[in-house]
Order: sequence, then structure tokens, then C-alpha cells
Amino acid sequence: MKRKKIIALAVLPALAFGSWGVVEGVQWWGERCQPLVARVPAEQPLPSLRPAAPAEVDLSAFSDSLRVFAEEVLAQARRMPSSLGTLRSVVTTVDKYGAPNGLIRLVGAEQGEPLVLIDQDQLAGKQEVSAGVVTRLDSAIGGTAWARWYDDHLLDAAHTSKGLVLHQHEPDGLAPQIASVEPGSGELQWCTSIGEGYVSGSNEPSIAAGGGGLFALRGANDKWSDQRPILVSLDPGNGKRRWKARIDGFEEGGSVDVFGDSVLVTQWGDRADRFSVPSNGDGRLRTNEGPVRAFAIRDGSAKWEYPGPDGTGWATAVIGVHDSTAVVLARQTRGSSPTYDRRNNQNWLVGLGPDGKERWRQDLGNRIGISREDGVRVVGDVLLTFETTGIAPRDQQTVVARDVSTGKTRWTKTFTDYTKELDPREVAVAGNTLLIATLHDLVGIDLTTGTMRSLLTDNQLDAEFNVAVDDRSLVVNAAGLILTFDRKPN
Repeated sequence: MKRKKIIALAVLPALAFGSWGVVEGVQWWGERCQPLVARVPAEQPLPSLRPAAPAEVDLSAFSDSLRVFAEEVLAQARRMPSSLGTLRSVVTTVDKYGAPNGLIRLVGAEQGEPLVLIDQDQLAGKQEVSAGVVTRLDSAIGGTAWARWYDDHLLDAAHTSKGLVLHQHEPDGLAPQIASVEPGSGELQWCTSIGEGYVSGSNEPSIAAGGGGLFALRGANDKWSDQRPILVSLDPGNGKRRWKARIDGFEEGGSVDVFGDSVLVTQWGDRADRFSVPSNGDGRLRTNEGPVRAFAIRDGSAKWEYPGPDGTGWATAVIGVHDSTAVVLARQTRGSSPTYDRRNNQNWLVGLGPDGKERWRQDLGNRIGISREDGVRVVGDVLLTFETTGIAPRDQQTVVARDVSTGKTRWTKTFTDYTKELDPREVAVAGNTLLIATLHDLVGIDLTTGTMRSLLTDNQLDAEFNVAVDDRSLVVNAAGLILTFDRKPN
């Protein structure tokens, strides 16, 4: 049953700042917010997720044909010394057919333990709300530390000094909701909704934490009288709103990033598409999607905007920030061809300073395509581009590592064997090592030198790796196993 949301409004005088951002004084609180992220009751059956000691793992639930792959991965993880650290616990995630269960997904690591998302289809019995479950496991007790309802197919979360923030985009078809929980115990600290009603546009809402605040960007609901997206600043300690700004000239809300004393927003670049090419249905790159805009963390006032390398209609996306540099990917399609032809694509990487001025730029030409194997990532102080030639019959992937602050190249790797190509969709960083998957291997790459080595191999035809890292542990999901390692000292 759908739950109705009661929104309390306190109307205060509006304050206008600049020509493309308006800070307003309406306080939104979701009075029915807490039930949507309530603890899962004890009577609700959940899949068995029991961390076991490495020597006590039971693989009998796997089918005979797939058990061999789980045994191979487990044997590699048990070896000492392991390149990943000391194996502490193992969880099996197997479906009723004896295969790795893709609907139980590793999505993070909290205080040294796995954070797991369980799809709604894996839940038995009558549910309190229409949602899946996010749960933190605990190897010390051999079970679940806490579990809460979570209505989304992917986890969108952020960390503040106060807790773990869970962002639900449309819980029960309602407004985006943000809740803060204590990571260890799962205790709810606060919960609030962002605006009224679901987001009507195609972009998903975004959140970012930093600078002593928590920031949420969402698009309009089609019933709003004002169709401009909104950017909201929240106090991470209690969830109360500090300020709200309307974004002039944007049809939708895209990405939000904290950059020094500014919050950066773009119209393009939500959670699903931030690192891939903004394109129309025919594959052509989208253009004229608006600039990067900066708002002051303190009060939401407009600071500066960046329209692209020459201001002639670019789709801009903030790829990431590090120290005093924000990396922007600017793209456009030139020519009038109605179908996709990457020869018409133009891609620039730009490093912006805190004042919005260019520090460096790199012309990538058409070396970034529209597939998910192409992309751009900021990992620590390194900018990685995953480039292809676009030449049939088989593209060669070239990975280029650049210094974020200068744009200068550190190292380059070209892969002629497609089984060795790197997948930019799943990346993590442990110290100075990039953790990333190939077709059958989880590999570690030294971010300074580019030296690469295999860390874990899964020989299944459709092998997948998920990796999560915190300051205590490194967690890997492979071959139907969630493996938790105590991290090696850097």
C-alpha cells in the first residue's frame, strides 16, 4: 500500500542571490519519513547471510558445476600472504539454483564489515513497505548487525562526521528521502524529505557531503508551479535545512559536488550516467545542457559558472574533485548527421580552480565513445580516462592516468587482448592502489607507476567483481562469496 506523505511548511521571506540561483525559506520535514527507513522487524524473513571463519565456510549450497569456481576463489583468498590482506570472514550468497545470487549485492564497507543490499524479490512473506533491505553484517556475531528498509535498486549513500546517510530516490513513489543512521548500530539519527512529490525528469536526485554540510539536488515534480530544480543544504547533525536554492536555466538536476567552500551542480551527470557520455536516443552527444555552476556553501549564493571550453553549447559534467582542482568533462556533437558517428564527437577534459577558471585542458578528440567500457574517473589525485579508437573490427582500450592538479600524463596502458581490458564501472582505492576488474581478474594498479598485478581470479564465463574499502577492511564479492579482508598496512 502506498504511504501518503505529510509535509509541514513554514513560510519565511525569500532571499534572492544572483541571476541563476534563488535561496528560499521554506522548511520541508517528512513527518512520515521514519517508517520508510524503519528497522526490518524480526518476523520478516531475510536471506541467510552469516559471516563464517575462513576454515568453516560451507559451499554445499552451490551447484556442482559452480562450486569449483567458488572453491578456487576461496583458496586464493585463504593464501598467506594474500595481496588483499588477511581473510577474516566469508559469506555465501547463493540462489535457489545453486548459482551466485545477483540480487544480493555488496554495496559498501562500514566499520570493517560488509554493507549489503537485498532486492525486494528476495524477501519472503508480507512486507511492511514496498522496498528492499540494506543491512550491515557483523563477523563477530556471525550474522546481521542491523537491517533497514531501502526502496531503491542501487545504494546511494554518503558519509558525514555524524553518520551514514542513506538517500532513497522515490521511496514508495514519493519525494526523495534522506536518512542518517549510526553505521555500527544502525540507529536512526534523523530523516527528512526533499521537496514534494517524485522527480518527473529522467535524472535521479543526487547528494554530496563535505564542508561541514550535506547537499541534495533534485529536479521538479510535474505538478510544481515552479519547474526549476532545487539545491538544498542540510545540517548533517539533525537534518534541518540551512538553505534552499532554485537553479535558473536548468530543466533537470544532475550532479552535485563539494569543492572547497563551494557546491558544484550540473544539469547532466546523475548517479547512473555521470561517467558515461550524455547522449540522445540516437546516440548523438547531448549539447547545450547547461554550465557547471558554483554556489557558496555558507548561504547558497551564486558564485560562478563554467559554460565549457569556448561557450558554444557543451554538455558539461563534473567527474570529480581533488584538493583545489575540479575535473570537468565537456562534450558536444558537431555536424548534422542524424545517427551516431563518433567522428563528430568532441571531448575536452578541463581542470578548474576554486574561482572557476581553467587551470589546464586536454583535448580527447573522439577517443571517448558511448559504451560503458569508455569513461573517465577521478581516483585520489589521479584522473583516469578509458579510451578506445572506434576502429572496427575491435577497439583497443587505452587507459591514461593524468595528474589531477596539472593534467599531465603519469602513465599509459594499451590492451590488445579484450580479456585484459579494465572495467571502469567498478573501482575502489586502497592506499595508492586502484582496485579494478578485468573479464576474469580483480587487479591492483599502482596509481603512481601503473604497475599492474592480479589479486583474485574467477574463471566463470560471466564473472563479476564488486569491491568496497574502508579504513579497516577490504571487501570483495566474487563467485557468490563476500570476502572480508583486514587491510594490510600501507
